Amino acid sequence: MSVTADLPEIGILVRKLSMLSVVHGLNDLFQIAERLARVRSGSAAPLFRVSLFSETACGLERVDQSGATGEPSIIIVPPLRTVVESMEEDLAASAWLRDRHNAGVTVAATCGGVFLLAQSGLLDGRQATTHWACARQLAHSFPSIDVDADQLIIDDGDLITGGGMLAWADLALIVVDRLLGRAAMLETARYMMIDPPGRQQRLYRIFSPELNHGDLAVSLAQDRLHLQGPHGVSISDMAGWAHLEMRTFVRRFHKATGFRPNEYSQRLRVDAAREKLEGTTVNVSQIAFDVGYVDPASFRKVFTRIIGVSPGDYRKRHRRSHNRPASVSS
Repeated sequence: MSVTADLPEIGILVRKLSMLSVVHGLNDLFQIAERLARVRSGSAAPLFRVSLFSETACGLERVDQSGATGEPSIIIVPPLRTVVESMEEDLAASAWLRDRHNAGVTVAATCGGVFLLAQSGLLDGRQATTHWACARQLAHSFPSIDVDADQLIIDDGDLITGGGMLAWADLALIVVDRLLGRAAMLETARYMMIDPPGRQQRLYRIFSPELNHGDLAVSLAQDRLHLQGPHGVSISDMAGWAHLEMRTFVRRFHKATGFRPNEYSQRLRVDAAREKLEGTTVNVSQIAFDVGYVDPASFRKVFTRIIGVSPGDYRKRHRRSHNRPASVSS
């Protein structure tokens, strides 16, 4: 592509140990989107360019041969190869992101890359998402951020955050929508056989409650609840296991886990139901009864509220095949 001064530019920040599948995936999707849009419009001129930014002896700067200068329109921060490394401090990169944002650049990050964006301070007082497995750590490390891990993408205008792993594709489509319009975004999604943005991360989340909170009485109740399951267990039973008066137990349980006891039990039941929906052909009403609901309608309502789709729709998306290959006689 030839360089035009006013051509929109997408920058991808490539750090040591960046997840290269995301870097290359972003680059490929943007190149495909740009080519499809040019074919559709009959234009021979480039519509935007993609540049890679990385650490050099002179600091963070473009490392490709685009010949571009000035600020990009948007900078995207992919995750690193491990979650732990994504959480490590990188003061130089976070300061660089802050400077780009101050210059009017939109900054986006997905998965563990959101931690670098958080370190910059740009997300203070803002809503953000990340991989559901990292959400508690993000909220704990940066309490001024409103972390909503149910969302796969949170588009806050000048800042965009994405959830786990393959959320980069959703984020990239949002960028295509901004630069080329909705028709180009939908065409790109169809060509690449991916859903347009709009999915929710809670569809994929596994309930992973806080277990290392330090309240031993609450831990006693949690351990027994997980061991025997929530079916037929009342809040009174749980308070008895913790050797606490009911009101005291409810207050301490909520403080320790972030959930009221009945909400906690509901999530355990829903997780048990998900396993049955994925791995068996048992009908939904029977599954509702098996996990502790007398009324299947109540179960469907709770399941949909927590997961975001009905039990039936969840089964269609996630059911494991029960077909077995025919045995071959010797």
